[in-house]
Amino acid sequence: MVRAIKWMPKRELTYPCADISYFWEARKDAELKVIMHFSRIADGLKNDLEINFGIPMAVCWEDESYGLIEVPDGIPTTENGSKWSHPTLIIEESEWARKYADRKYSSTDPKAGDVVHYLLISLNDILHVLSETKPVTKWVTPIDD
Repeated sequence: MVRAIKWMPKRELTYPCADISYFWEARKDAELKVIMHFSRIADGLKNDLEINFGIPMAVCWEDESYGLIEVPDGIPTTENGSKWSHPTLIIEESEWARKYADRKYSSTDPKAGDVVHYLLISLNDILHVLSETKPVTKWVTPIDD
């Protein structure tokens, strides 16, 4: 069954994220770096979250709407009692992840299970990332204070 579960790097996220920025440069040792702008929420977190996915399998950005890539109903919400979607999620049993894994691996290859569908949600953006490696996260000072 397809379902969204919370992925909480470093600490529980209790606030929504305002915006998402991402950067990819085609070069040797390229990295997909994502900045989740939590600091843009009034009375929210003072730092932003940087997520480094290394070289992902696929990336898809959407503007404030679900639909290009199927997302299950029942997205978890933040822990502060609001109705905001939790900003960092993993989609289990993702059809998108399965399609990519099927193209790269045989059905018996255990590495096919390493393909993870990350769903990053902000008030203005949605970013889907398929990755075979665990992302590296760190809290960073906002660049637009």
